[in-house]
Amino acid sequence: MGYSEEFTDGIVLKPGERLTKDNIEQITMKTLDEQIKQMDKEYKEGMKQRDKEHNEKMKAKSGEMDEMDKTMEEEWHKAIEEGLYKAMKKEQEEGRKKVKAQVQEMKKSLDNLIGELVDSMEKEELKYTAQRTDDGKLIVEPLD
Repeated sequence: MGYSEEFTDGIVLKPGERLTKDNIEQITMKTLDEQIKQMDKEYKEGMKQRDKEHNEKMKAKSGEMDEMDKTMEEEWHKAIEEGLYKAMKKEQEEGRKKVKAQVQEMKKSLDNLIGELVDSMEKEELKYTAQRTDDGKLIVEPLD
């Protein structure tokens, strides 16, 4: 061979130079180093891509979790409001029942008073008059 041969790995043989054990070892070591570097580079790129995908998945899950948290919080507030509303309604109903009972009690008492007044007026030959005003007050006056 009257010219230099260049191998793809960058080893140049001079004219007349042959491949030797050292040349082959040098070529092999250089090739292995390059393969290791290439594999390392591919591994690092793969890890970066995996990390990127993982981060994207985690962001998506985080968004889902935030949405779930928001939904749960809204449902929780709604449940509290419903509970408070029911408690308030129950309290109002109990209040109404108490007021009705008090009104009934007052009516009975008033009826008894009116009955007693009428009885006493009949006994005393109508010495008093009783009238109820528009606002519900009872006015008792002696007869002149």
